[in-house]
Amino acid sequence: MKKLLLAISLLITTSIFSQGIFIEGNLQSGWLMKNMSTNGGKVKSQISLPATAGIGLHVRLADLVGISAGFSQSYIYWRLKDKDFISRNDFYSVKMNLSSFYYSYYGSFHISLPIERYYTYMYFQGTFNYNTIGSYTLNEHRTFPVNNEDIFMNAKYTQNNYSIVPEIGIQKFINSGLMLTAGVNYSIIQGENMITGDYSVEKNGEKITESSFSTQGSVIGINVSLKYKLANLGKIRLPKKTQMRPIDDVDIIVENPKDTVKDPIENNEPPKQAFDTSKKEMGGRPYDIAQKITFEHPIIKIMVWDDKRVDGDIISIYLNDNTILSEYSLTKEQKEVKGKLLRGANDLILYAHNLGDIPPNTAVFYITDGFKTEKVVLKSSLKNSTAVRIYYDPK
Repeated sequence: MKKLLLAISLLITTSIFSQGIFIEGNLQSGWLMKNMSTNGGKVKSQISLPATAGIGLHVRLADLVGISAGFSQSYIYWRLKDKDFISRNDFYSVKMNLSSFYYSYYGSFHISLPIERYYTYMYFQGTFNYNTIGSYTLNEHRTFPVNNEDIFMNAKYTQNNYSIVPEIGIQKFINSGLMLTAGVNYSIIQGENMITGDYSVEKNGEKITESSFSTQGSVIGINVSLKYKLANLGKIRLPKKTQMRPIDDVDIIVENPKDTVKDPIENNEPPKQAFDTSKKEMGGRPYDIAQKITFEHPIIKIMVWDDKRVDGDIISIYLNDNTILSEYSLTKEQKEVKGKLLRGANDLILYAHNLGDIPPNTAVFYITDGFKTEKVVLKSSLKNSTAVRIYYDPK
């Protein structure tokens, strides 16, 4: 009964605070930092390469922390090299291989910090691995008749140990249901040495070289994982872009207000008559004014993208009677268009062709005349459009 109540309480807590349950697959490779240590120094490690592949579940809580659990299979490969043998025998090299497969069971906890502009998070993670290496030995005997030398190696893998793994990296939501993670970590092996062994060389029955070796097996590695949402218990709050990208277009930015702004549209002088704003209708739909702004220069640059998350919104944008963007699918990237203001009042209208996955159709705008920049959020339905009224008032 107590276990049932605990399971119910955990489910309720997860449902309240979770932004989703993901299945995660991960790949890791790296370099062994605590490499072979030897007694006698006759044998050296030449190559040591660990690789891991795993699968598990990841729960995202409050868009700030995450917990994961799962299992993985690891492979570690060593190549041992006897430098003394090479020095005695100019034409021979001795390389002996050690390798092992083992399973690990892991649990991790991480904290995510949003990088607002790029739908990305920086994360700090701690993982506990229980490594079920098992206990077995590897024996190798090689004979070199030319020099009457016999080489013997005995290696033993120790039984289960555990590791603690701090990690730092980047998470990026490809969309609300798919997340890519890449990080750098350091697996600190705890317990006994992962491998211990003996190495010796005999010539005509007499031992001429003897050495022992061991390694703890700690690894600095690169971890890449892909998380796919299984359950949508809450809405992933993707970071919003809070700043406009630098405007580097020389025909928009004006260093000296007395200079003439280069107009990519012919007829640089705006007409004296204003746009008829009284009709408040475009494309067969009425529209409402959501915001009013004023500029002192006629040429404007407009950056537009989807608000919060990409959900398939398709829009057209009208500036007065002109279509400046037609049936465009909004993305997280800023789309740039340009327009020319008439003297007096101008209406920039968001026309929705669909409602996307999350109604209404919503778009974010940055509008600039090269001197002044305004941010506007417009929301339109299939019955009504919204607009921002822009006054061109040259001083």
